[in-house]
Order: sequence, then C-alpha cells, then structure tokens
Amino acid sequence: EEHPPRKHFGEMCTDIRYWCLLFGTFFVVGSCGTYYIEAQSIANAIGSPDVGANINKAYYISQSATILGGGLLAAIFNRLINGWLLAAAAAFSAMVGFVLVFASESNDFWFYLSAFFIGAGIGGWWVIVPQIITDDAGPRSFESLWGLTLTVNAAGLFCFGRLFSWISEKAEPATPADCTGTSCYM
Repeated sequence: EEHPPRKHFGEMCTDIRYWCLLFGTFFVVGSCGTYYIEAQSIANAIGSPDVGANINKAYYISQSATILGGGLLAAIFNRLINGWLLAAAAAFSAMVGFVLVFASESNDFWFYLSAFFIGAGIGGWWVIVPQIITDDAGPRSFESLWGLTLTVNAAGLFCFGRLFSWISEKAEPATPADCTGTSCYM
C-alpha cells in the first residue's frame, strides 16, 4: 500500500508538504550553492586567502561522497528510509556548516569543517528530493514537479547570490577601481 497516495501535478501544487520542499530547496540549494561560488571571497574576508581553493575541494568531496553514498543507501533502503527525515538532516547539516563559518575567523579548521557540513547538506538534499517527489507523486508527474523544483533552485541561487553581493558591498564599499559584488556583472 502506498503512503501517501500518489498525486498528480495539480494536487502536488496544492500540497503543503510540496511547498515546504520547494521552500527548503530555495534555502538549502540557494545558500549552499552561493557558499560554494563565494568560498574564495569568504576566505579573503576572514583573512585566509590561501584557504579558499582548498575549501572548494572540501565542499566538492563532501558533496560527492554524500551524493554517491546517500544515493546508494536511499536506493537500497528506499522503503525503510523516511525521505522527509533525511531532507531535514541535510538541511540541518547545512545549517551547522553555516554556524561553523562564524567560528572560522579564529581557526581555518572550522572553515574546512563548514565546507564539509555544507557540502553534505546540499549533496543530501540533491539525493533525497527527487525520491520524495517520486514517492509522493509517482513517475507520471515527476517531470513537471522536478522542473518546478529546479526553477525554485535557480531562483534560490540568484537571490542568495544577490544577498551575498549586497552584504559584501555594505561591508566593504567598492572604489571605482575595484570589481566587487554586483558591480562585476551588473
């Protein structure tokens, strides 16, 4: 017996659980993706410019390991694993990573650790969200729902990128010779 019953696109668009998934996608993917894009800028801001490139590697390794390992576990234990619980764990991992960024000003170790937690958060999110959509809606509506989820993903990346640029510009206003924040691309 399926629990919950599979829904078509219209029913999923009125389901509060799907809206929570979209909201989570906006925040988890938007903030974690922006972290990856801006890791070098963050490293420069906390006074550790040499750490930035390695932070991206730590993020990528953690994300990849979570996608591969988490995907394998989710496939094997599909009926035993609560996808919503795993999504919450992925979001929590990302949150812990962002908290660790604030501790990283005093020690580079915390910056590396933040990259691992944030990478695991987004990697776990990418693994479990398609499974949740398939479990709730089934394969028939998956394409449309996944397309909508990816659109929200892109909106999150754009909004968090703009937020980071705005904060960066407020923290260190650009001089005409500098290319910082939105002045580099807009």
